[in-house]
Amino acid sequence: METKEYNLVDYVCPLSRIKAAQVLNGLSPGDGARIILGDGESLKSVAQELKVRGIKPEFEKESETRFVLTVVR
Repeated sequence: METKEYNLVDYVCPLSRIKAAQVLNGLSPGDGARIILGDGESLKSVAQELKVRGIKPEFEKESETRFVLTVVR
């Protein structure tokens, strides 16, 4: 399994959700991604996108402005 990191900290909602969706669409089966977000609204929005797709991410809060979602397709 290959896991790549995608830093979306500089994007705010809804652009963060759009970028995360692009990341998810580009994953091959079995590949993973670490999606790094910088605010709560982006986190909620991307989490909703994952829920719609039936993906349950691992969640890590590294700081007040850094949230990491790890997903596997």
